[in-house]
Amino acid sequence: MTQTLSIVALVLWMQLFLLQPAGAEPQGSAQPITPTSRDRKEAVSPALSAALERAQKQAKYLFVAVLKKGDDDSAKLVRTTLADGVVVQWMEHRAILLELHVDDPDVQQFVADRKIETFPTVLVLANDGRELGRQNGFTPPHGFLTRVNAAIQSDAIRPESGIRSWAGEDVIMNIAKRARAITAGGRHEEALKEFTWCLDHRAARSPLFPSTHLEELVAGVAKLAEAYQPAMKLFRLRLSQAERKSLQSARPQVYSLYLVKFGHLALGREDKVVQHYDRLLRRWPQSSHATVFARIIYGPLLNARRYKAIADTVSDAQAVDLFLEESRRKNRDVREVQSLLAGRYEILLGLGRDRDAEVLVEKVLAYDRSAGTYLALAEAALRSGRATDVNIAQARNAYTMTKKNNGDAVIPSRDRKGAVIVLAKLLAQRKPYDPEAIQIIKSAQDELTTEADQAALAECLREIQLNNIPFTKERSK
Repeated sequence: MTQTLSIVALVLWMQLFLLQPAGAEPQGSAQPITPTSRDRKEAVSPALSAALERAQKQAKYLFVAVLKKGDDDSAKLVRTTLADGVVVQWMEHRAILLELHVDDPDVQQFVADRKIETFPTVLVLANDGRELGRQNGFTPPHGFLTRVNAAIQSDAIRPESGIRSWAGEDVIMNIAKRARAITAGGRHEEALKEFTWCLDHRAARSPLFPSTHLEELVAGVAKLAEAYQPAMKLFRLRLSQAERKSLQSARPQVYSLYLVKFGHLALGREDKVVQHYDRLLRRWPQSSHATVFARIIYGPLLNARRYKAIADTVSDAQAVDLFLEESRRKNRDVREVQSLLAGRYEILLGLGRDRDAEVLVEKVLAYDRSAGTYLALAEAALRSGRATDVNIAQARNAYTMTKKNNGDAVIPSRDRKGAVIVLAKLLAQRKPYDPEAIQIIKSAQDELTTEADQAALAECLREIQLNNIPFTKERSK
């Protein structure tokens, strides 16, 4: 497997291992009831099928109130609890309510399949039909919401397969979207309540949520915190709690680590992320804790120590200007400048700060437009795993400028070999088994004849032919 896939597999394995309580088995309906399920044994009424479809489209839970005509508790539940203003408001954006009557022939088989024996009973379902919990008998409004939240927050509500999303992830993102809209409308207190509910939801700590959705959720909270001090106070408190929790055990707390990463980056404090890496390393020097955190933070950027050195020297645009000016004044070795700023470029790409990366390239090329600079930038893009056609163009420039017939220039063998390999890998990264990439390596094998060069070219060719160059989804230009 490629390095990237190995990292993803490791992180997912640890997420699943850490989140599964000892001896626990996945719970929930073994036969989800969906409108498209052809082989289900459970009876599904037309009303239930339509409600599930609506819940899926609207990213909501489905509450099924199974009632009995003429029953006092059933009537009381509808009249008081389900009509209560607080309950209605809570459910408006989180759940669809369906009332079924056991007296209806279409419902009776469903009641038997679900083993419902008490009326009224409210089933709390995920929108794929999994049962998350139920409330038997009449429950007053406050108790109703307390029990509902307990059901949807339960650690036990897992899918049969750990790779599937947990029940409620789509609901969280739906509420987060609403909270962002409320923020834009200036209703900050209400937005904070919605964001808090999202952060507290147990599905936010599910195996895939931290890596797929948490960044978006945290960005919304950070935006609110810019305008609303109570939100900033809560945000910093959550970050502090995540840092403490991640230091408590040698077993990595994946959700906490992701929260530390996205939280500090949302506040523009990359230095805090690096500082936490150092704390982890000091606290658990013999564990995989810091290593896992480095992988989570930097993606392909696995050398956190090198990142720290770069971050301390050229941490922002103004620092880059000062660094370049000082380099001119002190006549600093150009390879040192290339190495440091290419490393910074790699970090910006790895963190998704594409515009900052473009600005940095402009500054670097204004300082030096040699083959070495183009090569350093292309190599950094390859390491970041987020290269584009722009980076392929940089590699082509280095490749062209390092040819032996390039005027009277003396081209070091290492630069030529580096230009050949990085261009071939970038091409193969964009298009597996790229014929041009293979031809570039084969041509270079006739050109670069030292034993070390031949070995490096042969290894690169092998990786391309085995498709062991990690595929990278191209960023928007």
